[in-house]
Amino acid sequence: MKKAFKIIIPVFIVLVVIVTTIIIISVKRNNKEYYMNFEKDYSIIYEELPTMDVSIYSTNPDSSLFNIDKIVSCSLYNLVDRYNIRVNECVDSDNTYELNNRIYYECILNFNLDFSSDGFIPIDNCYMEIIFNTNEKLKVKIGNICFTKATYEDHIKIKKVQSIVNSLGEFTSLTAIAIQIESKEDVKITNIIPISNTISINNQYLLVNENITDIDNSTPCTEIFGENYSCFKSSYESFKQININNKELQLIIPLTYNNKEFVDSLGLIIEYSIDGSNYKQIVNSYKLFSTTDVLYFAYEYELSKI
Repeated sequence: MKKAFKIIIPVFIVLVVIVTTIIIISVKRNNKEYYMNFEKDYSIIYEELPTMDVSIYSTNPDSSLFNIDKIVSCSLYNLVDRYNIRVNECVDSDNTYELNNRIYYECILNFNLDFSSDGFIPIDNCYMEIIFNTNEKLKVKIGNICFTKATYEDHIKIKKVQSIVNSLGEFTSLTAIAIQIESKEDVKITNIIPISNTISINNQYLLVNENITDIDNSTPCTEIFGENYSCFKSSYESFKQININNKELQLIIPLTYNNKEFVDSLGLIIEYSIDGSNYKQIVNSYKLFSTTDVLYFAYEYELSKI
C-alpha cells in the first residue's frame, strides 16, 4: 500500500504542474493584446498643416492606444522618408470589429504633420510607428497617403459630388465619381487629376453630360461606360478639353486601380484656363461611402519592446 502511495503522489504532483502550466499559458494567451487596422488610400487636402485621422483597433479597450498621455512619439514612414507627427487626440469611437475570433475596439488617432508644400506629397506603402511610455512600440501599415495644399477659385462651382461604388471581387470600393459643375465664364477644363499616387482616371471612358441624370451609386460601371470597361485596365488616351460656357455639366469620372486598394474618399484637382491664364480648383476629399466590407485589407499586429 505504501509503495502505491509513493507512486501515486509524484504522478499527482506532475499532473497538477502540467494542468497549472496549461492554465497559465491559456490565461497569458487570452490576456495578450492584439492590434489591427485596415490598409487604404488616404487623399488629404490641407490649408495650413496636413491633418488626418487614422483608425487603429485593439483587443484591449483599456490599451495605451486610447490614452494620449501614454504616447511618447509617433511617426509615419516608408523606405524613403520619415515624418514626425503630433497626435492631437485619441478617440474611442465605440465601434468594434471581429477578426479571428477576437473583438477589436476602434481608436481614431487625429494628428498633424509638420510640413507644407504646394505640390503632391505622396507617402506610398506607409507605416505608422507609435512609441508608448511603457517601453513598447507599435508598428502598423496604414496604406498609401497623398497630400496636397488646397487652392480655391470662384470661376467654377462644384454643385454636387456623387460616388459610384462597385464590387471589385473580394471587396467593394469607389469606382467612379459623378460631378455636377457650372460656370458663368468661358472655362476650358484641361485636366482632372486624382489626389492619389495609386489611382488614375481613365480618360477614354470619361463622360460629359449636358443633361443631368441621377445615377444610383451602386450602378455597375459596365452599364455606365460599356461592357468592355474594367477598373483595372489603364487608358493611355490624353485628356480631351471640356468647355464650359455659362452652363451646367455633369462629369462622370471613371477610376483606374493600379493595384487592389481600398478607396472610400478621393480628392480631385481640376485644371482649367480662362483667356489663356491657368488655374486649379480642388474638389475636396471626404468620405464618399461607408462599408463594413473591408476585412480583406485587415492585418493584425502585436506590441514589441523598445
